[in-house]
Amino acid sequence: SDVGVGEGADESSGHPVWSKKYIALAPLSALLIGLLVFFPFNDDQITQVPFDNEMRLAVLPLDNLTKAADEGFFTLGVHEDLVSSLSQIDGLRVTSRTSVQALDKSVMTIPEIGELLNVNLILEGSVRREGSTVRVVVQLINAVSDQHVWTSTYDRELSEVFKLQSEIAENIA
Repeated sequence: SDVGVGEGADESSGHPVWSKKYIALAPLSALLIGLLVFFPFNDDQITQVPFDNEMRLAVLPLDNLTKAADEGFFTLGVHEDLVSSLSQIDGLRVTSRTSVQALDKSVMTIPEIGELLNVNLILEGSVRREGSTVRVVVQLINAVSDQHVWTSTYDRELSEVFKLQSEIAENIA
């Protein structure tokens, strides 16, 4: 069997049991390779925001597209939980919530924000709520080229909001 040191096999299936570290690094590596293949950088872009081996992400404040004024607290909570979840991913440096909060309602472009925060990825999105249904739309953007890397829409019941936040973080990874 191809099971490495410190790894066992799942007795029920006979498949190797991979550590969480390797599982977390695989999607991150795939994202990096995808960025390099689909969004090549030219010399000018590299000097604007260095794209080295570090993945640096800023999660911009999410837009509250719900009519009720008190929904702003809910939107801030979703934003904070996303920052917290994404910060736990090995190999991903996430800008603090306080630093990006200053950019709420900013008219700066994605490349300008990327340069200001020294990040190469930006997550932006919106939160809407109708009754007990929550819709979160998130977009991962290459901060240098201003190109979408990934986008997704999530519709869930309000009772599943914490599960939703974890799912978004996993998909981004």
